[in-house]
Amino acid sequence: MKNKRLTSGILVLATAVMALQTTACKRPRDPATPAEMKEKLADKLDFVFWKIDATDEQEKRFDKLLDGLAPDLFAFQEESKVIKKNLIKLLMGEKVTLEGMMAQEKAGVDLFDRYMTRMSRAAVDASDILTLDQRRELVGMWKRYEFGDQD
Repeated sequence: MKNKRLTSGILVLATAVMALQTTACKRPRDPATPAEMKEKLADKLDFVFWKIDATDEQEKRFDKLLDGLAPDLFAFQEESKVIKKNLIKLLMGEKVTLEGMMAQEKAGVDLFDRYMTRMSRAAVDASDILTLDQRRELVGMWKRYEFGDQD
């Protein structure tokens, strides 16, 4: 009887651990609309605005920038999902072909190229809104985040 309870306890514990692992490892939900994408981006900018002491006028200009950026990023996100689904389908298939993989690679590289072009334009637009000191503060924060105190 004691062994049966111990075995049952271990099974319950193992089940609980597996349930926690699968839910804890679940990736956060992506924005479901361009408006949600804008809201997500705006939430992140609130900290930036505080950190660089942005003016109300600068915040309004960034809001306008997000009006154009959010739909583009949402479209990239949706296109990325299609590529991932295609890769999963390909890899789950009976035979994985080089042609199929190369087609998805090409789609991914094209998407990344368009994403980088759009983000470069957004960076230029943002630099027109910020003062030089604000921009340097933000780049310094990014540098410390990426590389610590290294030069």
